[in-house]
Amino acid sequence: MRLVTIPLLTAYLSNLFTPGVQGVSGGSVSLLFENDGNWENLANRTSALLFSDPETFDDATQVCQDFDENLLNIEGLSDIRDKLSYLRYQGEFNEHTKFWVASNTTGGGSAIAPFAPNSSASNTGSSQKLPFLCSNSAPLTSQVDTDFASLPQTNVTSNGIVFAGVRDHLTFRFMGVPYASSPTGTLRFQYPVPWNRTYVNARGFRPACLQFGSFANNDAGLNPWGISEDCLFLNIYTSYIPSSSIRPASLRPVLFWIHGGGNLNGMGSDETFDGGPLVSRGDVVLVTINYRLNIFGFLGLNDTAIPGNYAMADKIAALRWVKDHIADFGGDPEKVTIFGQSAGGWSIVDLLKSPKAAGLFHAAISQSGGSGTFTTAEEVYKMVVPFLSPLCNETGTELLKCLQGLPANVLLNITNFAGSWSTVIDGIYALDSAVNQMALGSDAVNSVTCDDPAFPGREI
Repeated sequence: MRLVTIPLLTAYLSNLFTPGVQGVSGGSVSLLFENDGNWENLANRTSALLFSDPETFDDATQVCQDFDENLLNIEGLSDIRDKLSYLRYQGEFNEHTKFWVASNTTGGGSAIAPFAPNSSASNTGSSQKLPFLCSNSAPLTSQVDTDFASLPQTNVTSNGIVFAGVRDHLTFRFMGVPYASSPTGTLRFQYPVPWNRTYVNARGFRPACLQFGSFANNDAGLNPWGISEDCLFLNIYTSYIPSSSIRPASLRPVLFWIHGGGNLNGMGSDETFDGGPLVSRGDVVLVTINYRLNIFGFLGLNDTAIPGNYAMADKIAALRWVKDHIADFGGDPEKVTIFGQSAGGWSIVDLLKSPKAAGLFHAAISQSGGSGTFTTAEEVYKMVVPFLSPLCNETGTELLKCLQGLPANVLLNITNFAGSWSTVIDGIYALDSAVNQMALGSDAVNSVTCDDPAFPGREI
Protein backbone atom coordinates (compact mmCIF):
# COMPACT_ATOMS: atom_id res chain seq x y z
CA MET A 1 0.00 0.00 0.00
CA ARG A 2 1.15 3.57 -0.66
CA LEU A 3 -0.16 7.07 -0.29
CA VAL A 4 0.77 10.67 -0.93
CA THR A 5 0.92 13.04 2.04
CA ILE A 6 2.04 16.58 2.68
CA PRO A 7 3.18 17.45 6.23
CA LEU A 8 1.18 20.09 8.12
CA LEU A 9 -2.00 19.17 6.25
CA THR A 10 -3.94 18.43 9.43
CA ALA A 11 -7.41 18.54 7.93
CA TYR A 12 -6.34 16.67 4.83
CA LEU A 13 -4.73 13.85 6.78
CA SER A 14 -7.63 13.66 9.21
CA ASN A 15 -10.00 13.05 6.33
CA LEU A 16 -7.69 10.35 5.01
CA PHE A 17 -7.32 8.41 8.24
CA THR A 18 -10.28 9.16 10.54
CA PRO A 19 -13.13 6.62 10.11
CA GLY A 20 -16.47 8.07 9.13
CA VAL A 21 -15.16 11.52 8.18
CA GLN A 22 -16.12 12.60 4.69
CA GLY A 23 -13.77 14.81 2.71
CA VAL A 24 -11.05 14.86 0.16
CA SER A 25 -9.33 11.66 -0.89
CA GLY A 26 -5.65 10.88 -1.38
CA GLY A 27 -5.79 11.12 -5.16
CA SER A 28 -3.06 11.37 -7.74
CA VAL A 29 -1.34 14.69 -8.33
CA SER A 30 0.50 15.96 -11.41
CA LEU A 31 2.79 18.97 -11.60
CA LEU A 32 2.04 20.76 -14.87
CA PHE A 33 4.62 23.04 -16.44
CA GLU A 34 4.89 23.93 -20.11
CA ASN A 35 8.65 23.89 -20.67
CA ASP A 36 9.39 25.69 -23.94
CA GLY A 37 13.15 25.33 -23.51
CA ASN A 38 13.71 29.02 -22.79
CA TRP A 39 15.64 28.64 -19.55
CA GLU A 40 15.77 32.40 -18.98
CA ASN A 41 11.99 32.51 -18.63
CA LEU A 42 11.25 29.30 -16.72
CA ALA A 43 10.69 31.03 -13.38
CA ASN A 44 8.09 33.37 -14.91
CA ARG A 45 5.88 30.72 -16.48
CA THR A 46 2.82 29.29 -14.75
CA SER A 47 3.24 26.08 -12.80
CA ALA A 48 0.20 24.19 -11.52
CA LEU A 49 -0.86 21.14 -9.55
CA LEU A 50 -3.53 18.93 -11.10
CA PHE A 51 -5.63 16.71 -8.85
CA SER A 52 -7.37 14.15 -11.02
CA ASP A 53 -9.76 12.71 -8.44
CA PRO A 54 -12.98 14.80 -8.50
CA GLU A 55 -13.89 16.89 -5.45
CA THR A 56 -16.49 19.50 -4.56
CA PHE A 57 -15.52 23.14 -4.94
CA ASP A 58 -15.11 23.60 -1.19
CA ASP A 59 -12.99 20.49 -0.79
CA ALA A 60 -10.89 21.39 -3.83
CA THR A 61 -10.31 24.83 -2.36
CA GLN A 62 -9.32 23.28 0.96
CA VAL A 63 -6.86 20.87 -0.64
CA CYS A 64 -5.16 23.75 -2.43
CA GLN A 65 -4.94 25.67 0.84
CA ASP A 66 -3.54 22.62 2.62
CA PHE A 67 -0.77 22.62 0.04
CA ASP A 68 -0.22 26.32 0.83
CA GLU A 69 -1.66 27.12 -2.60
CA ASN A 70 -4.90 28.46 -4.09
CA LEU A 71 -7.13 27.33 -6.90
CA LEU A 72 -5.36 28.23 -10.14
CA ASN A 73 -6.60 31.47 -11.61
CA ILE A 74 -8.25 30.94 -14.97
CA GLU A 75 -5.72 33.33 -16.54
CA GLY A 76 -2.99 30.78 -15.84
CA LEU A 77 -4.64 28.16 -18.04
CA SER A 78 -3.09 29.50 -21.22
CA ASP A 79 0.39 28.56 -19.98
CA ILE A 80 -0.55 24.94 -19.30
CA ARG A 81 -3.18 24.31 -21.97
CA ASP A 82 -0.81 22.20 -24.05
CA LYS A 83 -0.03 20.06 -21.01
CA LEU A 84 -3.72 19.49 -20.42
CA SER A 85 -4.20 18.66 -24.10
CA TYR A 86 -1.42 16.09 -23.84
CA LEU A 87 -3.16 14.45 -20.87
CA ARG A 88 -6.38 14.41 -22.87
CA TYR A 89 -4.49 12.74 -25.73
CA GLN A 90 -3.25 10.18 -23.20
CA GLY A 91 -6.84 9.38 -22.27
CA GLU A 92 -6.83 11.05 -18.86
CA PHE A 93 -9.71 13.37 -19.81
CA ASN A 94 -12.18 14.00 -22.63
CA GLU A 95 -13.26 17.17 -24.41
CA HIS A 96 -16.13 17.72 -21.98
CA THR A 97 -14.08 17.43 -18.79
CA LYS A 98 -14.45 20.43 -16.51
CA PHE A 99 -12.01 21.59 -13.85
CA TRP A 100 -12.41 23.73 -10.79
CA VAL A 101 -10.40 26.95 -11.17
CA ALA A 102 -10.49 30.42 -9.67
CA SER A 103 -12.05 33.23 -11.68
CA ASN A 104 -12.36 36.94 -11.07
CA THR A 105 -15.58 37.16 -13.08
CA THR A 106 -17.78 34.51 -11.45
CA GLY A 107 -18.95 34.02 -7.93
CA GLY A 108 -18.78 30.76 -5.99
CA GLY A 109 -17.62 27.70 -7.90
CA SER A 110 -15.82 28.35 -11.17
CA ALA A 111 -15.66 25.49 -13.66
CA ILE A 112 -14.12 25.41 -17.10
CA ALA A 113 -13.90 22.83 -19.88
CA PRO A 114 -10.62 23.89 -21.52
CA PHE A 115 -10.94 21.42 -24.40
CA ALA A 116 -14.39 22.57 -25.50
CA PRO A 117 -14.67 25.25 -28.22
CA ASN A 118 -15.23 28.78 -26.87
CA SER A 119 -15.08 27.52 -23.31
CA SER A 120 -15.35 30.02 -20.47
CA ALA A 121 -15.66 29.82 -16.71
CA SER A 122 -19.19 29.29 -15.46
CA ASN A 123 -21.04 29.03 -12.19
CA THR A 124 -21.89 25.50 -11.27
CA GLY A 125 -23.18 23.81 -8.19
CA SER A 126 -20.46 23.80 -5.54
CA SER A 127 -21.49 20.26 -4.60
CA GLN A 128 -20.57 18.98 -8.06
CA LYS A 129 -17.36 16.96 -8.02
CA LEU A 130 -14.71 17.88 -10.59
CA PRO A 131 -10.96 17.48 -10.97
CA PHE A 132 -9.22 20.69 -10.04
CA LEU A 133 -6.13 22.82 -10.57
CA CYS A 134 -4.11 24.51 -7.85
CA SER A 135 -1.36 27.06 -8.22
CA ASN A 136 2.24 25.96 -7.66
CA SER A 137 4.20 28.82 -6.15
CA ALA A 138 7.28 26.72 -5.31
CA PRO A 139 10.44 28.39 -6.65
CA LEU A 140 12.58 27.31 -9.57
CA THR A 141 15.73 25.37 -8.66
CA SER A 142 18.34 27.44 -10.45
CA GLN A 143 21.57 27.15 -8.48
CA VAL A 144 23.77 24.39 -7.11
CA ASP A 145 23.58 25.35 -3.45
CA THR A 146 19.77 25.60 -3.28
CA ASP A 147 18.36 25.38 0.25
CA PHE A 148 15.90 22.59 -0.49
CA ALA A 149 14.75 22.52 3.14
CA SER A 150 12.76 25.70 2.45
CA LEU A 151 10.75 24.08 -0.37
CA PRO A 152 7.29 22.56 0.16
CA GLN A 153 7.57 18.97 1.35
CA THR A 154 5.99 16.01 -0.43
CA ASN A 155 5.92 12.52 1.06
CA VAL A 156 5.57 9.22 -0.76
CA THR A 157 5.16 5.90 1.03
CA SER A 158 6.51 2.85 -0.80
CA ASN A 159 6.62 -0.67 0.63
CA GLY A 160 6.16 0.73 4.13
CA ILE A 161 8.94 3.32 3.81
CA VAL A 162 8.18 7.05 3.95
CA PHE A 163 10.25 9.15 1.55
CA ALA A 164 10.13 12.88 2.36
CA GLY A 165 10.91 14.89 -0.77
CA VAL A 166 10.20 18.39 -2.03
CA ARG A 167 8.29 20.24 -4.73
CA ASP A 168 9.83 22.98 -6.83
CA HIS A 169 8.63 24.93 -9.88
CA LEU A 170 9.23 22.07 -12.34
CA THR A 171 9.05 18.74 -10.51
CA PHE A 172 8.75 16.73 -7.36
CA ARG A 173 12.27 15.85 -6.18
CA PHE A 174 13.41 13.04 -3.92
CA MET A 175 17.14 13.47 -3.39
CA GLY A 176 19.76 11.47 -1.56
CA VAL A 177 17.71 8.27 -1.39
CA PRO A 178 19.92 5.37 -0.22
CA TYR A 179 19.62 2.30 -2.42
CA ALA A 180 22.07 0.19 -0.39
CA SER A 181 23.79 0.22 2.98
CA SER A 182 26.87 2.36 3.47
CA PRO A 183 29.81 0.49 1.83
CA THR A 184 32.14 1.21 4.73
CA GLY A 185 33.96 -0.91 7.31
CA THR A 186 33.37 -4.58 6.65
CA LEU A 187 31.20 -3.65 3.63
CA ARG A 188 34.12 -2.01 1.83
CA PHE A 189 35.10 -4.06 -1.25
CA GLN A 190 31.86 -6.02 -0.90
CA TYR A 191 28.81 -6.15 -3.15
CA PRO A 192 26.09 -3.70 -2.03
CA VAL A 193 23.87 -4.82 0.82
CA PRO A 194 20.19 -3.76 1.16
CA TRP A 195 19.26 -1.41 3.99
CA ASN A 196 16.28 -1.44 6.33
CA ARG A 197 14.61 1.86 7.20
CA THR A 198 11.10 3.18 7.64
CA TYR A 199 11.82 6.86 6.91
CA VAL A 200 14.11 8.60 4.41
CA ASN A 201 14.79 12.33 4.42
CA ALA A 202 15.05 12.97 0.68
CA ARG A 203 14.97 16.76 0.86
CA GLY A 204 18.55 17.41 -0.22
CA PHE A 205 21.42 15.91 -2.17
CA ARG A 206 23.95 13.73 -0.36
CA PRO A 207 27.73 13.42 -0.78
CA ALA A 208 29.35 12.16 -3.96
CA CYS A 209 31.59 9.10 -3.83
CA LEU A 210 35.27 9.52 -2.93
CA GLN A 211 37.24 11.05 -5.79
CA PHE A 212 39.69 13.69 -6.93
CA GLY A 213 38.85 16.38 -9.45
CA SER A 214 36.20 19.07 -9.86
CA PHE A 215 33.70 17.45 -7.51
CA ALA A 216 36.16 16.54 -4.75
CA ASN A 217 35.46 19.87 -3.05
CA ASN A 218 33.40 22.97 -3.63
CA ASP A 219 36.21 25.21 -4.88
CA ALA A 220 34.44 25.60 -8.22
CA GLY A 221 30.99 25.80 -6.62
CA LEU A 222 29.95 22.45 -8.08
CA ASN A 223 29.59 20.22 -5.03
CA PRO A 224 28.51 21.78 -1.73
CA TRP A 225 27.54 18.31 -0.43
CA GLY A 226 31.10 16.99 -0.24
CA ILE A 227 32.43 13.48 -0.84
CA SER A 228 32.19 10.39 1.32
CA GLU A 229 32.65 6.66 1.23
CA ASP A 230 29.01 6.55 2.34
CA CYS A 231 27.67 7.56 -1.06
CA LEU A 232 25.25 4.99 -2.49
CA PHE A 233 22.38 7.37 -3.13
CA LEU A 234 19.99 8.04 -6.00
CA ASN A 235 17.79 10.98 -6.93
CA ILE A 236 14.26 10.85 -8.35
CA TYR A 237 12.60 13.58 -10.41
CA THR A 238 8.93 13.14 -11.27
CA SER A 239 5.97 15.28 -12.28
CA TYR A 240 3.38 12.66 -11.35
CA ILE A 241 2.63 10.89 -8.09
CA PRO A 242 -0.17 8.32 -8.35
CA SER A 243 -2.85 7.59 -5.81
CA SER A 244 -2.89 4.50 -3.62
CA SER A 245 -4.65 2.60 -6.41
CA ILE A 246 -1.96 2.78 -9.08
CA ARG A 247 -3.17 2.41 -12.67
CA PRO A 248 -0.30 0.89 -14.70
CA ALA A 249 -1.46 2.70 -17.84
CA SER A 250 -0.90 6.08 -16.17
CA LEU A 251 2.70 5.39 -15.14
CA ARG A 252 5.46 7.27 -16.96
CA PRO A 253 8.52 5.81 -18.69
CA VAL A 254 11.64 5.82 -16.54
CA LEU A 255 15.05 7.17 -17.56
CA PHE A 256 17.96 5.83 -15.48
CA TRP A 257 21.02 8.08 -15.81
CA ILE A 258 24.59 6.90 -15.19
CA HIS A 259 27.13 9.73 -15.05
CA GLY A 260 30.51 9.71 -16.73
CA GLY A 261 33.92 10.68 -15.42
CA GLY A 262 36.32 7.97 -16.52
CA ASN A 263 35.36 5.74 -13.56
CA LEU A 264 37.35 8.24 -11.48
CA ASN A 265 34.93 11.06 -10.72
CA GLY A 266 31.41 12.37 -11.23
CA MET A 267 28.15 12.30 -9.31
CA GLY A 268 24.43 11.84 -9.82
CA SER A 269 23.69 15.33 -8.50
CA ASP A 270 25.82 17.10 -11.13
CA GLU A 271 23.80 20.22 -11.96
CA THR A 272 24.74 19.84 -15.63
CA PHE A 273 22.25 16.97 -15.73
CA ASP A 274 19.65 18.31 -13.30
CA GLY A 275 16.43 16.41 -13.85
CA GLY A 276 13.91 19.24 -13.59
CA PRO A 277 14.03 20.50 -17.19
CA LEU A 278 14.08 16.99 -18.69
CA VAL A 279 11.17 15.70 -16.64
CA SER A 280 9.00 18.78 -17.14
CA ARG A 281 9.56 18.66 -20.90
CA GLY A 282 9.55 14.92 -21.50
CA ASP A 283 6.82 13.54 -19.19
CA VAL A 284 9.19 10.92 -17.81
CA VAL A 285 10.50 9.93 -14.40
CA LEU A 286 14.26 10.40 -14.10
CA VAL A 287 16.58 8.56 -11.73
CA THR A 288 20.23 9.58 -11.33
CA ILE A 289 22.71 7.63 -9.22
CA ASN A 290 26.04 7.68 -7.45
CA TYR A 291 28.22 4.59 -7.68
CA ARG A 292 31.60 3.71 -6.19
CA LEU A 293 34.51 5.07 -8.20
CA ASN A 294 38.23 4.39 -8.72
CA ILE A 295 39.77 1.86 -6.34
CA PHE A 296 36.60 1.62 -4.23
CA GLY A 297 34.45 0.54 -7.16
CA PHE A 298 36.91 -1.25 -9.41
CA LEU A 299 39.57 -3.02 -7.32
CA GLY A 300 39.48 -6.67 -8.39
CA LEU A 301 42.26 -9.10 -7.54
CA ASN A 302 42.91 -12.62 -8.73
CA ASP A 303 41.24 -14.29 -5.75
CA THR A 304 37.71 -14.85 -4.45
CA ALA A 305 38.02 -12.45 -1.52
CA ILE A 306 38.18 -9.30 -3.69
CA PRO A 307 36.58 -10.22 -7.05
CA GLY A 308 35.84 -6.59 -8.04
CA ASN A 309 33.07 -4.97 -10.09
CA TYR A 310 31.57 -3.27 -7.06
CA ALA A 311 30.64 -0.27 -9.21
CA MET A 312 28.66 -2.47 -11.58
CA ALA A 313 27.03 -4.20 -8.63
CA ASP A 314 26.03 -0.75 -7.32
CA LYS A 315 24.33 0.15 -10.60
CA ILE A 316 22.45 -3.15 -10.61
CA ALA A 317 21.40 -2.65 -6.98
CA ALA A 318 20.03 0.77 -7.94
CA LEU A 319 18.12 -0.79 -10.83
CA ARG A 320 16.64 -3.35 -8.44
CA TRP A 321 15.57 -0.50 -6.16
CA VAL A 322 13.86 1.14 -9.12
CA LYS A 323 12.11 -2.13 -9.95
CA ASP A 324 10.74 -2.34 -6.40
CA HIS A 325 9.78 1.29 -5.75
CA ILE A 326 9.53 3.48 -8.82
CA ALA A 327 5.81 2.86 -9.47
CA ASP A 328 5.01 4.74 -6.27
CA PHE A 329 6.85 7.74 -7.72
CA GLY A 330 4.86 7.57 -10.97
CA GLY A 331 7.33 5.51 -13.00
CA ASP A 332 6.68 2.29 -14.92
CA PRO A 333 9.12 -0.43 -13.76
CA GLU A 334 8.51 -2.26 -17.04
CA LYS A 335 9.64 0.73 -19.13
CA VAL A 336 13.11 1.56 -17.83
CA THR A 337 15.67 3.01 -20.23
CA ILE A 338 19.26 3.08 -19.01
CA PHE A 339 21.45 5.80 -20.48
CA GLY A 340 24.81 7.40 -19.81
CA GLN A 341 27.71 9.23 -21.43
CA SER A 342 31.44 8.51 -21.56
CA ALA A 343 32.14 6.18 -18.61
CA GLY A 344 28.36 6.13 -18.17
CA GLY A 345 28.18 4.84 -21.75
CA TRP A 346 30.70 2.13 -20.83
CA SER A 347 28.35 1.24 -17.98
CA ILE A 348 25.49 0.79 -20.43
CA VAL A 349 27.59 -1.71 -22.39
CA ASP A 350 28.43 -3.51 -19.14
CA LEU A 351 24.76 -3.79 -18.17
CA LEU A 352 23.74 -4.99 -21.62
CA LYS A 353 26.04 -7.98 -21.25
CA SER A 354 25.77 -8.68 -17.53
CA PRO A 355 23.60 -11.65 -16.53
CA LYS A 356 23.02 -9.94 -13.17
CA ALA A 357 21.16 -7.10 -14.91
CA ALA A 358 18.72 -9.30 -16.83
CA GLY A 359 15.12 -8.10 -16.65
CA LEU A 360 15.92 -4.77 -14.98
CA PHE A 361 15.60 -2.53 -18.07
CA HIS A 362 13.97 -2.64 -21.50
CA ALA A 363 15.96 -0.07 -23.51
CA ALA A 364 19.46 1.37 -23.52
CA ILE A 365 21.29 4.45 -24.83
CA SER A 366 25.09 4.49 -24.78
CA GLN A 367 26.50 7.96 -25.44
CA SER A 368 30.20 7.96 -26.39
CA GLY A 369 30.53 4.55 -24.80
CA GLY A 370 32.04 2.67 -27.73
CA SER A 371 32.29 -1.04 -26.94
CA GLY A 372 33.02 -0.36 -23.29
CA THR A 373 36.24 -1.01 -21.39
CA PHE A 374 37.42 -4.08 -19.55
CA THR A 375 40.43 -5.61 -17.87
CA THR A 376 41.37 -8.79 -16.00
CA ALA A 377 42.05 -9.37 -12.33
CA GLU A 378 45.64 -10.26 -13.18
CA GLU A 379 46.17 -6.90 -14.87
CA VAL A 380 44.62 -5.03 -11.94
CA TYR A 381 46.82 -6.95 -9.52
CA LYS A 382 49.99 -6.01 -11.42
CA MET A 383 48.92 -2.38 -11.50
CA VAL A 384 47.99 -1.98 -7.86
CA VAL A 385 50.15 -4.43 -5.87
CA PRO A 386 53.15 -2.04 -5.69
CA PHE A 387 50.92 0.42 -3.84
CA LEU A 388 49.05 -2.13 -1.68
CA SER A 389 51.98 -4.24 -0.49
CA PRO A 390 53.55 -1.55 1.73
CA LEU A 391 50.16 -1.11 3.40
CA CYS A 392 48.81 -4.66 3.51
CA ASN A 393 51.24 -7.44 2.66
CA GLU A 394 48.67 -10.22 3.02
CA THR A 395 46.59 -12.27 0.60
CA GLY A 396 43.01 -13.48 0.35
CA THR A 397 40.68 -12.71 3.25
CA GLU A 398 43.51 -11.34 5.38
CA LEU A 399 44.29 -8.79 2.68
CA LEU A 400 40.59 -7.88 2.52
CA LYS A 401 40.44 -7.34 6.30
CA CYS A 402 43.55 -5.18 6.18
CA LEU A 403 42.19 -3.04 3.34
CA GLN A 404 38.88 -2.65 5.14
CA GLY A 405 40.72 -1.27 8.14
CA LEU A 406 42.71 1.39 6.29
CA PRO A 407 41.63 5.05 6.34
CA ALA A 408 39.64 5.80 3.19
CA ASN A 409 41.93 8.65 2.16
CA VAL A 410 44.91 6.28 2.11
CA LEU A 411 43.18 4.11 -0.48
CA LEU A 412 41.95 7.14 -2.40
CA ASN A 413 45.50 8.46 -2.70
CA ILE A 414 46.47 5.30 -4.59
CA THR A 415 44.30 6.52 -7.47
CA ASN A 416 46.74 9.40 -7.93
CA PHE A 417 49.43 6.94 -8.96
CA ALA A 418 47.70 3.84 -10.32
CA GLY A 419 46.47 3.67 -13.92
CA SER A 420 42.91 3.59 -15.20
CA TRP A 421 40.10 1.56 -13.64
CA SER A 422 37.83 -0.69 -15.68
CA THR A 423 35.30 -3.47 -15.37
CA VAL A 424 36.97 -6.78 -14.48
CA ILE A 425 36.12 -9.94 -16.41
CA ASP A 426 35.17 -11.92 -13.30
CA GLY A 427 32.79 -14.58 -14.62
CA ILE A 428 30.08 -13.24 -12.30
CA TYR A 429 29.08 -9.73 -13.37
CA ALA A 430 31.17 -9.62 -16.54
CA LEU A 431 31.60 -12.80 -18.57
CA ASP A 432 33.70 -11.51 -21.47
CA SER A 433 34.41 -8.43 -23.55
CA ALA A 434 31.45 -6.82 -25.29
CA VAL A 435 32.73 -7.79 -28.72
CA ASN A 436 33.24 -11.45 -27.81
CA GLN A 437 30.02 -11.76 -25.88
CA MET A 438 27.83 -10.12 -28.51
CA ALA A 439 29.41 -12.32 -31.16
CA LEU A 440 27.72 -15.25 -29.41
CA GLY A 441 24.30 -13.92 -30.40
CA SER A 442 21.28 -12.35 -28.76
CA ASP A 443 21.00 -15.04 -26.10
CA ALA A 444 24.36 -13.97 -24.67
CA VAL A 445 23.24 -10.39 -23.92
CA ASN A 446 20.25 -8.67 -22.36
CA SER A 447 17.76 -7.97 -25.14
CA VAL A 448 16.31 -4.49 -25.55
CA THR A 449 13.49 -3.26 -27.75
CA CYS A 450 14.57 -1.56 -30.97
CA ASP A 451 12.63 1.61 -31.80
CA ASP A 452 14.09 1.89 -35.29
CA PRO A 453 11.11 2.27 -37.69
CA ALA A 454 12.74 -0.35 -39.90
CA PHE A 455 12.44 -2.90 -37.08
CA PRO A 456 9.31 -1.95 -35.09
CA GLY A 457 9.10 -3.76 -31.76
CA ARG A 458 12.00 -6.00 -32.62
CA GLU A 459 14.21 -7.21 -29.77
CA ILE A 460 17.94 -7.02 -30.33
